[in-house]
Amino acid sequence: MSAPVTLYKLLINTLRGLGLFFLVVFLVFFLAPFSFKWIERNSWRSDALSRLAKTEGDDPMVQSELHNMKVPTSKSEPGSWSGRSVIRMTNGEYLIYQYWHRSAMVEDLLLARGSNGLWYSGHDHYCNDMAMIRFDPPASSIAEFASKYCLSEFDGPEQSKAE
Repeated sequence: MSAPVTLYKLLINTLRGLGLFFLVVFLVFFLAPFSFKWIERNSWRSDALSRLAKTEGDDPMVQSELHNMKVPTSKSEPGSWSGRSVIRMTNGEYLIYQYWHRSAMVEDLLLARGSNGLWYSGHDHYCNDMAMIRFDPPASSIAEFASKYCLSEFDGPEQSKAE
């Protein structure tokens, strides 16, 4: 084999090796944080579903928030119909919720259990402390709220393991 051909093969193999090295570096430094956030969110989701399943409408925290909120009207002040863990509708229905908003790399997640007994999940961006919801007028019912904020019904904690 001549020297130029051997040099050419050496150069090609070196470039392949460098390309593989930089690909691995890219995957580790740029995609790994995304993976860790995704894993963190899934862990949070399991915990949140467990907390929501244990929280009933007669829970002292829920009752305290509902008592402080009063039933909103269409002319209610912004933010007066949503609390730290409860969102109240003008017809008296409410959602007990948990919310994930930690990273721009992983979509937001809202998990809720309605006073109607149904479970809801949404992936809209609701901003920090649910600001998007707090400054909108109150919804008249859970169904209207679910439609307005793109919530989907699901079967609760049992089904979430299959998703």
